[in-house]
Amino acid sequence: MESRLASASLRAERRKADLLSRAVKLTGQAIWASLGQLAQALLATISTIILARILGAETYGVFALGLLIVGFAEIFVGGHAADIVVQKPDVTGGHRNAAFVALSMISVFAAVVIWAGGTAAADFFEAPQLQAPLLAMAVLPVLTGLASVPNQILVRRLQFNDLARIGAVSGTLAVLIGVVLAFSGAGIWSLVIMEIARRAMNLAMLFPAACWRPGLRFQRQELAEVLRFASRRVENNGLTYISQNALPRLFIGQWLGTEALGLFAVARRLLDQLHNILSGPVAAVAFPAAAQLQHDREGLARLIETSVRLTT
Repeated sequence: MESRLASASLRAERRKADLLSRAVKLTGQAIWASLGQLAQALLATISTIILARILGAETYGVFALGLLIVGFAEIFVGGHAADIVVQKPDVTGGHRNAAFVALSMISVFAAVVIWAGGTAAADFFEAPQLQAPLLAMAVLPVLTGLASVPNQILVRRLQFNDLARIGAVSGTLAVLIGVVLAFSGAGIWSLVIMEIARRAMNLAMLFPAACWRPGLRFQRQELAEVLRFASRRVENNGLTYISQNALPRLFIGQWLGTEALGLFAVARRLLDQLHNILSGPVAAVAFPAAAQLQHDREGLARLIETSVRLTT
């Protein structure tokens, strides 16, 4: 009897130590996530103010139309489509490979559609100056699709320090490129090249940080699980994107013109950065933490309560 009590006491002590260790790690990574969000928000705010001043609202409006179209494509290849890498407790190398191959193929298809539909989009919005930049922006979904899995691998490992470093470096260099091009008279191309450069540098640094190489070895069942999980995430995030981002920009761009859309886009971008600073770090850490606690209902409840209090 005494031995059973001692064993139960030992297990309780180990559980407390494990919870304490996990809490310390989550706290540290939440701080890194906060620093990363703060750095990116400051960069985005400074670059938005400088570039909007140089380029004007109409140029920003045309660029916002391009991002609107790209955003539709990225519903299917963004990081959320690879969330199975974070959420599934027994994720395998085959799951990672299947997610990478699927997202890569979908992103290339999306790029072809955007490239082929550039003229139709420019005609629809009555913005002929959109056509050429949109052809170049067709590469953006490809860069996003290629980066989704290594990014989520780092999220699963709670390596927010690496994500913060990658975001700060790629963001800083991209802003410098954009500002130099804007001052040299590149116009909307300073925004297009800045965004392409940011995502390309981000992609280049993600793979070494994740210490992962994609492959083609996966089972049909693993691919089916990835697609089934991704479809649920895409549905949820797609509705959110359409209601909160796409519809306002679509209506403003179509009925009020590119200058009005540019003013809206700049204001919305500044507000989004404030949101990212206040609640972004908690949301970033909460998802992988919840994935680790999904079979611990008591711990999961405490995590949800703490996250709600912090974001509120």
